[in-house]
Amino acid sequence: MRYYKQIGIFCFIFFGLFVNLYGFQVVAKDSIDKKITPKGAMIRSLILPGWGQLYVKKPVKSLLFFSLEAYHGYMAYKLTDEYHYVDETIEMMGDYTWSTLDLGNQRQTIIDSTGFDIGTNARNLKRMRNKYYWWCLGFYLIGMLDSYVDAHLISFPNKNIELSAIIDRREFGINLSCKLGR
Repeated sequence: MRYYKQIGIFCFIFFGLFVNLYGFQVVAKDSIDKKITPKGAMIRSLILPGWGQLYVKKPVKSLLFFSLEAYHGYMAYKLTDEYHYVDETIEMMGDYTWSTLDLGNQRQTIIDSTGFDIGTNARNLKRMRNKYYWWCLGFYLIGMLDSYVDAHLISFPNKNIELSAIIDRREFGINLSCKLGR
């Protein structure tokens, strides 16, 4: 039963990557300005991480946000599953007996009672799981914000920007210029 969950997660990730790589179409610049809205980009990122970036024609960012979300979601799911084995063992033994065991004996007790080797520190599973959930939420919110900002900046004149360095014997600096006229 456990392998079906992993196969399902793998298929979901693979499908998401396939959609992110091949699920967008190239349209003319004029039609992009009329179609893309910041609200639409943010709602798409709300529904599926990376979809908002794909909507504003940023496939690399889309793949990055989807991959980050998928990885951290998978790790949180995996650690939740492992934590259930630890929790099951603690309920079977009792809190006091569990707390008197050292790490090696705790790991061996989990193997003996559930048949599952957690492979990591049993005491840190809950903390690690929570950390991955927080990272997952953070990437989710940053992805929504990024797609919203990218949709606002879709018509920004990036070809009229010039960045140059000034290096002289007595002075140095950076020159940034932007042509506002057409």
